Amino acid sequence: MNRKLLALFTGALIVLAGCGGGGGGGNDTSDDGNDNGPVGTKLGLYSDRVISCTPYVSIGSLSGATGSLLANWNSWSPDVSGSVLGKLFDPENGKDECIYSQVQVLDSHINLINQFSDRWLTSGTYTQGTMTAVVNTTVTTVTIPFLGSDSPDTMDRLVTLSDPAQHLMINMAFYQSGGNQTIVEQYVKGNTVSAAFYARVIGSDVRIWFASIGDHKVQGMWEGNTDSKTFKITECSNASAGNWEVMGGGSVASSTSEMAFMARNNQNNSSSDSDTYYMTTTVSGLEDGTLQPIINAAAIPPNPNTDSAQAYITEGNDSCLGFLGIGQYPNTLDDLAWVQ
Repeated sequence: MNRKLLALFTGALIVLAGCGGGGGGGNDTSDDGNDNGPVGTKLGLYSDRVISCTPYVSIGSLSGATGSLLANWNSWSPDVSGSVLGKLFDPENGKDECIYSQVQVLDSHINLINQFSDRWLTSGTYTQGTMTAVVNTTVTTVTIPFLGSDSPDTMDRLVTLSDPAQHLMINMAFYQSGGNQTIVEQYVKGNTVSAAFYARVIGSDVRIWFASIGDHKVQGMWEGNTDSKTFKITECSNASAGNWEVMGGGSVASSTSEMAFMARNNQNNSSSDSDTYYMTTTVSGLEDGTLQPIINAAAIPPNPNTDSAQAYITEGNDSCLGFLGIGQYPNTLDDLAWVQ
């Protein structure tokens, strides 16, 4: 399952030859990082890229009833706590089931690793404040925890950062070539929170794949194009009696741009394909929480042959990432372990 998804995740992007950012050697140890040696290129962040081509709602978690069936509009309206669209696009509502919450964590860890960019061209152990970074420039391949097999890119280096003050351990391997980059990250915070990320930027194409254990157990995949302002998303979690799944996508180029989403959960007869519901909305309709028809896919399947966004919810269509599947999320921290 995960190897197939990894192939789908990387197949549409160009795999660039060679590796950028420069190599390094030696095994010196330093505690200041204030030498006059070459400085590595800092890694780029993802939040601005995601928000440029993905809807963002900031209504917050309200106390309204969510309903037990996806056919109930309350389960879709983004201004209702725990709703499908609120989970995906409102960090306060969705928490770790929201794409923005996941990307904010990834960016915060990139910022920590970037603090050592003046030293990461050379293997060694470096300290800054309460943080210690071990740099390994001889690593060329890493295994992506939980999500699949080896990264398709040749890695430039691996930085392992520990910060006892935050009970945080980060493993981040990366590849850089001009403005393109690939990041494979795993982190553990305390004894209850962990996640793995596989994130790529090639030109205007951006992809982020994540699996985490925190408020919920989650796996999600997101793809976007910052030029066309289009995105795709799919996610599953252990919410809603053990299984909650959603997929979809569309355009955010204008207020009238269309998006479509399909969802199923264990409150709908064990998440069977015959109990799948979908809806189509616009950017302004999503932001306003405008009532939209909720359609049973078994009765009226989505039509991918129109100019609407329903291609994003038609499995087998190039625009659709498809459902990840029931229970396809990590169950224990060991599932997310950094094993190389």
